[in-house]
Amino acid sequence: MRNAIVAVLAVLLVVVGVGAGYFIGAKTNQPSAVIPTTLGTKTLTGGNYQCVVTGPTIGVVLRVVENNGSGNTTIPVQSARVSGQDIGYCNDVEQVIAIKPTTTNSSGWVSLLYGGFGIYYLDIYYNPYLSYNLSVVTQPTAITYAVFNISTGNVTTHFCYYEVNCSRFTS
Repeated sequence: MRNAIVAVLAVLLVVVGVGAGYFIGAKTNQPSAVIPTTLGTKTLTGGNYQCVVTGPTIGVVLRVVENNGSGNTTIPVQSARVSGQDIGYCNDVEQVIAIKPTTTNSSGWVSLLYGGFGIYYLDIYYNPYLSYNLSVVTQPTAITYAVFNISTGNVTTHFCYYEVNCSRFTS
């Protein structure tokens, strides 16, 4: 009998959760989309709708490297300019967060921790003659660590949840 009650309660919670999820993204007369982040609430301008993301991404940490010309060893690309946008959709309406232009450090790393949701579309400028476009998928409640090799075009991504033991991706 107890197992039957637990099963009924579990089904009821799922049905209520699905119903609540439907209404969270419903159209309202709000002037902007509201996306809570781990650092507070992020408001995006848009049409007459409200969008609440219960598990936003933390953002992307990107490393740009290149081959040194003598095998598979890679070296960091310092001072590459990185900019772009984080793009996601709420009620079939595109939401865009601009990523401020920044440059990679001496180890080739750049932090793009803007939160939001969706895909980070990045523009990487290595010198006046070389530029790259890169899309990096994000996950809810995670930091996406990505390494982009400009010599091969390969991208390696890792997701780090709740910032636990993330340092293993930066070495």
